[in-house]
Amino acid sequence: MKKIKALKQVTSIFLSFVLVFSVFGMYSYAAEPYIKAKEGSNIKIWDDIKYITGVHPIMTEDEFKSEFETVGCYLKITMKESLVGTGTVVELLNSSDDSVIDTYTVILYGDIDGVGYHSLFTSDYKMYDTVIHSSNPEDTRKSIGEAAWLACDVNHDGEINVYDYQITKQARELYLTEFDVKTYSELKDDEKYIKYEAAIEQAVKPNLNTVFSSVKDDLQTAIKRYESTDFSNASMATYSYLKEYSKFAAEAYNAEDILQKDIDNYTNKLNGLINKALRIERDNYTETTYTFKKKYSIGEYPYFVWNKNTGSLTVYTGTESNNVKAVRDVFGYCTPWRSFDGDPCYVTDIIIKDAIYFETPVFQTLNNLKTIRLYDENIKINSEEFYRCSNIYGGRSTIVLYGVCDNHKKLAEKCGFKYKSLYDYSFESEPSANLKIDSENRIISGIGNGITADDLSYFDINSSGCDVVPVENSRATVGTGAKFNVVKWIDGSVADTYTAVLFGDVDGDGKYDGADAYKVNLMVNGHLTKEQVGNEIWAAADCNHDGVIDASDVALLERAGLLLSSIDQSKTPEELKSDEAYIEYESLIDQSAEPNADIIAEPDEPEEPETESESNLVIFIKKIVLFIKEIISKILSLIK
Repeated sequence: MKKIKALKQVTSIFLSFVLVFSVFGMYSYAAEPYIKAKEGSNIKIWDDIKYITGVHPIMTEDEFKSEFETVGCYLKITMKESLVGTGTVVELLNSSDDSVIDTYTVILYGDIDGVGYHSLFTSDYKMYDTVIHSSNPEDTRKSIGEAAWLACDVNHDGEINVYDYQITKQARELYLTEFDVKTYSELKDDEKYIKYEAAIEQAVKPNLNTVFSSVKDDLQTAIKRYESTDFSNASMATYSYLKEYSKFAAEAYNAEDILQKDIDNYTNKLNGLINKALRIERDNYTETTYTFKKKYSIGEYPYFVWNKNTGSLTVYTGTESNNVKAVRDVFGYCTPWRSFDGDPCYVTDIIIKDAIYFETPVFQTLNNLKTIRLYDENIKINSEEFYRCSNIYGGRSTIVLYGVCDNHKKLAEKCGFKYKSLYDYSFESEPSANLKIDSENRIISGIGNGITADDLSYFDINSSGCDVVPVENSRATVGTGAKFNVVKWIDGSVADTYTAVLFGDVDGDGKYDGADAYKVNLMVNGHLTKEQVGNEIWAAADCNHDGVIDASDVALLERAGLLLSSIDQSKTPEELKSDEAYIEYESLIDQSAEPNADIIAEPDEPEEPETESESNLVIFIKKIVLFIKEIISKILSLIK
């Protein structure tokens, strides 16, 4: 009986513990309400960062709530629009006292404006544009809100750029207007809706470290297009701008923190300049000049002469009188910058030599203007004349106005242009050209292969107040001995004359080969002297820049000749860039070095012939030796 009584007591105690723990468990369970997505739901609850993703587009509040399982709590939904979308706030409220247990924010990727679906028919387009083209991404992030910012990263790579925009744009193409009048429950089995929803994966954790980044693929393509295109027939003016702008485009591509809008701008302008350069061709044989004037402009009224190749526009009065002539509406429809073969024309330089004034604006909205030259102090131009004139890659501040008086300087200041006196002149190598200009010895070196005289003077030399022009206006390749005059703008006089040096090219044909090797060999062996060939050719003979003209220079040129003979001469300059033999040929001789002023020739000296005096001495010595031998012989015979 005692055992039974004891067993009853133990059982009673055990049941009491079970009851206590059950009550405690129930209390604990009730005290910790929770929310979770139902089995099979696409919804993802990220408790660590308080975001909810995986929402279906075009989902009502009730449809959204049906995706969850709650215990001891309920959901309070605050939507921006009639559908659950980005920025929708989900509050978890305690069922017992309605207190807020937790708060989550919904992210529907691609839905930046929070309407509940992703489509560029909505303000998503403008918001994407705001984000991608923002000058200050961090400020934009604050202004649109963190959820909207994270929703922009539709491909989930942690970066916001045009790729995300393109994906959303593709989703837009799948978007159907009838979606607006249907709910998710009605659409979930619709094939078109399934494709639309699948365009963007929603059940992904937001990356809080998402940043803005530019996409440069299009710009890279444009740069490669520029590098692989032959522009040898393009007008100097168009190619000049293209060449300069390509440098800015390359700098933009290499910049780390550049905005997408700037990338797009460089891409579009570079492609536009490429297209224009290919359309506007230079005349390879004659100077292409167009004269624009009305029938009654001869004599009294001024007229224009425009050179499409260089882009210069010269204004003439049509009379020898020094009286100030007014520019009225004489130009009208015939202004050259209106169009040329359907394309806007390049006006890079405006030249006005005679005393005239402008009654009506003529030079407005020139986007490629570089310089303005005013030769007469009586030229009267209002600052409004150059309204909206700019330089495509430098704005107004890079336009230079050359004048001869204080009024011209004041005009430049009003227009926002640089000012320089027309009486001053200077020139230097363009940074990209690698030219070496020796002003003391009047030598230009560092010339590349295949450069024409016009191209060197126009593209590779940056002049101010003067032009550096070939003495003989030829488009032949520049070689050693080619002459260039420095012509002052103010009066057309020649200030200096420079001579070109292409290392290795001693015959002046613009290339270095076996013919040059033969001539240098003559120099080495003393058959040609410095006085006979001239300083420039003598300097060009030092191919390896060691300060000595010798057999090593000859060997180098012989190698160049063999390489040149193996190169297909029918190839274009652009095709030659990828030709291995041509690449090796160009690399044989460094053209960036400066000519050695102290260069000397060291010929291979032959054995010197015996002189007459030396021969007589030898004969005298031989006679003495023979005489001594005879004496010794006689003495020996006597002894015997």
